Amino acid sequence: MDRLFFYPKVDFTQVESPNPYIVNMEGALSAHFKIVNKKENRGGVLEFFENLFRTDIYFFNWVENLPIYRFGKLQVMFFILFTWLAKLMNKKMIWVLHNKYSHSTDKNFWTDWMYKVLIKSSDLIITHSSEGIDFVANVSKGMEGKVHYLPHPARPRIASVKSSIKEYDLLIWGALHPYKGVADFLEFINKNLVQEDKITVLIIGKCFDQDYLIRLNKSLNEKITHINEFRTLEEISSFAQKSKYVFFPYNSPSLLSSGTLMDSMRMDARILGPNIGSFKDLSYMGVIENYSEFEDIQQIITAYQDLRKSEIAQLRVFFRENSWKNFATNLNVIYRGLRNN
Repeated sequence: MDRLFFYPKVDFTQVESPNPYIVNMEGALSAHFKIVNKKENRGGVLEFFENLFRTDIYFFNWVENLPIYRFGKLQVMFFILFTWLAKLMNKKMIWVLHNKYSHSTDKNFWTDWMYKVLIKSSDLIITHSSEGIDFVANVSKGMEGKVHYLPHPARPRIASVKSSIKEYDLLIWGALHPYKGVADFLEFINKNLVQEDKITVLIIGKCFDQDYLIRLNKSLNEKITHINEFRTLEEISSFAQKSKYVFFPYNSPSLLSSGTLMDSMRMDARILGPNIGSFKDLSYMGVIENYSEFEDIQQIITAYQDLRKSEIAQLRVFFRENSWKNFATNLNVIYRGLRNN
């Protein structure tokens, strides 16, 4: 097996809002590669250098966020040096392009520079949205040949009791961050819909930003409820069955793919999301409906129909074809072709 350095490695006992993507990805890759770093990353870029002589391939997720970490600008400079050494020593680099730019900070010189460095230095770029290919082509013309679109992997469906009674028009769930646009949407419907046309919204998710939480709370009323805590996927799935749509009010132009979208599809729920990224890519299955503006949403809700048997059957096929196991197998095939050239 080729030796793989996996980034980032996270101690989930120390994280308030754990992202299962990292655990699932590492577990899937371990069937094809020997993971050389066993403990969580604490040394930043220095760990990349420390492992140069026992690593064949570096696998990066969200490494473009280095500028926002401690000594961020210095880490960027050392990262550029690392890429030069890695090329000199014939190490391979795979980068997963999750977003068009970081959700954690505004666009700036340093993060833009990291994207350009990664596009140029990576031997293989994986994206979970076809828009990622266009993004790379726009940032660095001629580099789009490195990019491979593999849909975001999905775990098996979540069993839940179907409900024909819909208590809510929209369910919004997951950790609440400003880039997800929840507050913007609530303010829109409170301002633009008359009382008798108000839609019912249930929000389930922890908000860590107190200023943002205050803003959210100002929009709550008898038809808009927020449960400010984490719930299990099984619990959320039961709420999804009582809702017409699992709704994504994302308004970030950086968005490419969403793990929350994939988990929502596991709930046999009808989904309403923006006409961008993986929401647009996967709309062909019929279970995902797209909107362009918030103004479209009330009309879409009015025309709601429950999932048809053919759509549920197509979901089952999607889950089988896009398992984490199959994702890792497909990625390994691409990597082997790259290594053998």
